[in-house]
Amino acid sequence: MSNGSTQQSDRRTPWLVGCALLFALFGGMFFFTILIVMTLTRDDEDLVPAIGDRVGRIDVVGEIVESESFLRELKRHERDEQVKALVVRIDSPGGGVAPSQEIYEALLRFRADTGRPVIVSMGSIAASGGYYIACAGDQIFANPGTLTGSIGVILSFVDASKLLDKVGVRFEVVKSGARKDGGAYWRALTPEERATFEATINDVYGQFTEMIVERRKLDPVSLHQVADGRILSGREAQTAGLIDSLGDFHAAARQAALLAGLPPDAPVVSKHRTRPEWLETLEDLGGSSRGISNRPTPDSNSGCSESPAPSGAGA
Repeated sequence: MSNGSTQQSDRRTPWLVGCALLFALFGGMFFFTILIVMTLTRDDEDLVPAIGDRVGRIDVVGEIVESESFLRELKRHERDEQVKALVVRIDSPGGGVAPSQEIYEALLRFRADTGRPVIVSMGSIAASGGYYIACAGDQIFANPGTLTGSIGVILSFVDASKLLDKVGVRFEVVKSGARKDGGAYWRALTPEERATFEATINDVYGQFTEMIVERRKLDPVSLHQVADGRILSGREAQTAGLIDSLGDFHAAARQAALLAGLPPDAPVVSKHRTRPEWLETLEDLGGSSRGISNRPTPDSNSGCSESPAPSGAGA
């Protein structure tokens, strides 16, 4: 009886050992893959010693089509108590009104909640929505040749009705209201629709200029002399009171460090990473304060549309 049990146990042992080795092999491969991805996608923060106070950096680059990636990166800086100040580097011609406002409001909350200074550094261009975001900073730096300003709001449509008439194409539209297809490319705007759109644009423009008057302490009359959509150089913007100082990114970083009580050459770190989304979820579940993110992607126009959309609207 005991010999039979011993033989049966001996037969199970190789199978159990094989399963254990197979599990260990796949587990090792999984964690080794994660290690490789983390190494290859490291960011500037990995090049700075883990101990010591520093200045954080966030970039706003290209057309502003969404705010989520910026807000995630800002949250990582907020959670890192070693980040004593923040420099926002803007190189953007503007974009959507709503995401520009969301980034602006998030920076104001960051300043209020943390008490840390926020300095804005303008690159080649920081216009329209890019300038809107810049106004959230304690101070704004620009290069003398930076293109900024472009204070205004634009909404554009395509009227292809005459072309469609020539090729014999006609649209039959069933709609719930008289203005549901306002701005559709198959017909021109009616005077009433134009008046409605102009009222909306003027309201958003008023939000823009009111914010600038409040944040930059400018006289409304003086502001409206340059808030007609024109582009200004960095030097012209300083004369108009739209920025504070002329200087490059390093000058802005030094000012941020000084306002935070750090040495002028304090390290500057970025918390942007281009890791896969599944890795971001994994690290978030682990409660990491360093985090990961993806660069903004122009996906704000994806999905279904309930009505014809204008071909361009933004700040």
